[in-house]
Amino acid sequence: MAKTTKFINGVFITIIIYFIAILLGFYLNKIVPIFSPTFWTHSLMLLLSILVIYLFKKDVHYQISLPKFKKTLKPILFGCLTSIIVPMIVTIIILAFGGKLEGSKLMENITPLQAIIFIFIYGPIAEELLFRGFLLNYLAPLSNRSIVIFKRHISLSVIIAALMFGLAHFILLASGQSISFVINTFCFTFTLGIFSGYYQTKYHNNAYAIITHMSGNLFAVLVLILTY
Repeated sequence: MAKTTKFINGVFITIIIYFIAILLGFYLNKIVPIFSPTFWTHSLMLLLSILVIYLFKKDVHYQISLPKFKKTLKPILFGCLTSIIVPMIVTIIILAFGGKLEGSKLMENITPLQAIIFIFIYGPIAEELLFRGFLLNYLAPLSNRSIVIFKRHISLSVIIAALMFGLAHFILLASGQSISFVINTFCFTFTLGIFSGYYQTKYHNNAYAIITHMSGNLFAVLVLILTY
């Protein structure tokens, strides 16, 4: 399969799964609300991701296994630093240009337990299965092209998966979030996606992407718990 065709197919499948999960999840949550507003969305994303990974197993080569503790330290560190440094830099830029800051409206009515389960654990697993487990692995033929950042080779497949992950969060505009908040979220999720993808490809293990993502969400969860 030509690389261009593979790129189009991978992006198209990812978009379809994402929007099915968002729209159908929103509808199901109205009919059968279960514990958290995102339960159905993340459950559908998880199940559909597993389905396409299985259907395209010859192209995806999905791998996940229990990681070694020492190897998780850097993913955890960079995930946590991303959640602090990137929003701080973007916030400074937004304020410098006269923009206004706004918090997450989706976090206003969520309990600490819901945050721990769905923002720290379940959400990262579902999202990483789609954007890194499926998309990044499906685009593996593009990995021979890369850019070098601080002497680290970041492949084109990692960049595309991170970009798609970041752009997916523009759906937050539909929930009434401000453009400044969404831009901040995009920068954070794109950067987090780069680290998640880098460590997944480095160790050939989706678990490292999940751990990086969880670490990136940890700060927001702790803030919610402390201010609840």
